[in-house]
Amino acid sequence: MKQLFTLIVALMSTVVLSAQQPYKVYCTLSAVHHGTNIASLSRVEVDYGQERMTKNYLVDEYGKAINYRSVTAAANDFAKLGWVLEDSYVVGEDNIRCIWVMSKMVTDDSEITEGFKTRHMIEHGE
Repeated sequence: MKQLFTLIVALMSTVVLSAQQPYKVYCTLSAVHHGTNIASLSRVEVDYGQERMTKNYLVDEYGKAINYRSVTAAANDFAKLGWVLEDSYVVGEDNIRCIWVMSKMVTDDSEITEGFKTRHMIEHGE
């Protein structure tokens, strides 16, 4: 009886250990404000650690660039997808780039891009 119980516990432990444990992933959202007009915001770009960094601006379901009034608006959309703001900073003098570091808990890398598309992803069927 003890051997059967030990076997059951060992099997259950294996099942629990093989289940995916959540882990934290990161991305950055960035946008450029041109000159002194802080209201003139360019496209919001996302870097989630992908190899190719070309055309990584956010697009809608038709592949058209999404024009946000602020990085905050884009961050709010990402928050709805489970992303959390970790840090933010600004770089540049004439063209000010706002960068927001976001994180999310996932159990598989395929969850990183759930809910958003970039122009690159649309062009390459990702």
